[in-house]
Amino acid sequence: MAALPTTAMGGSRPGEAGAYSVLILIAAYCAIPFLWVLIASLDSAPSQFLAWPRGWTLDNYIGIFTRQEGLRWVL
Repeated sequence: MAALPTTAMGGSRPGEAGAYSVLILIAAYCAIPFLWVLIASLDSAPSQFLAWPRGWTLDNYIGIFTRQEGLRWVL
């Protein structure tokens, strides 16, 4: 019987780490707009710039469900 070829433990193909790095960068690039929307929705003062809110509030979400026309815009 012939011996099976062996590889070092934990070995990977060349370039695999680079491919994962590129995929992580692309995922982060795509996630930034969603993060911006989430942070902006929790901010008490409206602004267009991405910054940590000084006052965290859920009033924007409460207003959606308490105003009569709020749920219409969600649909």
